Amino acid sequence: MAGPYSSSEIPCIADEELQGKNAPWNEQAEHAAGGTSAAKSPHAETNNQPKRLWSLLGIPREGKTDMRRIELLMVLVTMLAFAGEALPQRGMMRGGGGGWGPGTPYARMYNPQTVETVAGEVLSVDKITPMKGMSYGIHVMVKTDKEAISVHLGPGWYIENQDVMIAPKDKIEVKGSRITFEGKPALIAAEVKKGDEVLTLRDANAFPVWSGWRRR
Repeated sequence: MAGPYSSSEIPCIADEELQGKNAPWNEQAEHAAGGTSAAKSPHAETNNQPKRLWSLLGIPREGKTDMRRIELLMVLVTMLAFAGEALPQRGMMRGGGGGWGPGTPYARMYNPQTVETVAGEVLSVDKITPMKGMSYGIHVMVKTDKEAISVHLGPGWYIENQDVMIAPKDKIEVKGSRITFEGKPALIAAEVKKGDEVLTLRDANAFPVWSGWRRR
């Protein structure tokens, strides 16, 4: 009686079933023979990752020596990046950097012909960036008998490291050059008196005292 399969198909089916049942044994045998299995282990996939990375970066992988060189190069690049950020900061801490030094466009706004002295109460103390590209500075709003006027003291990195501190409600006397800043009157201070304390910002020639100054 003829079955569902012909005699020529039976061996093929038997072989397929046998291969399926013996798949683990076949994989072990293939591994023992030095071949590669169809199902790769996670470790094998992980071990291939460095090769793929080197290939994507276009860098020939010739061993640990090259990897060590790349690591050292990355460390060097990182150090240079931090140094690049630190240098501008150091420049601001000495020599009148950040656009506040003598001869800069902002410094030339100080006019000895318009120097005057005003007295009043400090309404506020705020940061200000007078011109594009400058580091921030400190200015105070002073209420006098005639007006409320902005007084530019100097760069933040200098003012914030002085013994004389100015705060709201302080009574101060300011000597400085009257200018027009952003369409409003303002003073670029040369000297600020607070009681018996004196904060000198510019000399008689309008030269900023922070030029050449180093942070203590």
